[in-house]
Amino acid sequence: MSDKMLSQFPFDRRKEKRIPIVVSVIERNSSGKIICLATDISFSGMALKRAGDSLHENRVVLEFSLPGIGDVLKIPSTLIRVDENEGTKQQSVAVFDCVPSYLKEWIDTFSRFSGIAYMT
Repeated sequence: MSDKMLSQFPFDRRKEKRIPIVVSVIERNSSGKIICLATDISFSGMALKRAGDSLHENRVVLEFSLPGIGDVLKIPSTLIRVDENEGTKQQSVAVFDCVPSYLKEWIDTFSRFSGIAYMT
């Protein structure tokens, strides 16, 4: 990871407890929506694999579901990194602008387990 990318991180995400997940995510922005796959989640954000070589905007709303949380979560977020990979997919990191208390509780509960927390 370049020094420029590291300077964009408001924290050292590697030190946070990240829960491995496989969850479908819709990334919405003013241009439309992009289908993504989340690969991990933490108290501050999630890692995403984005379909295609689509353009991105920094300000997005991430929509996804988790077991035990009845409604679809709609979390305003900021993309802080997007790495392109031969135009077929992109890897990105999204930081949540705010985390609802029920999501914090979910993350806290699943952070005690090892392995993949959810698959969709």
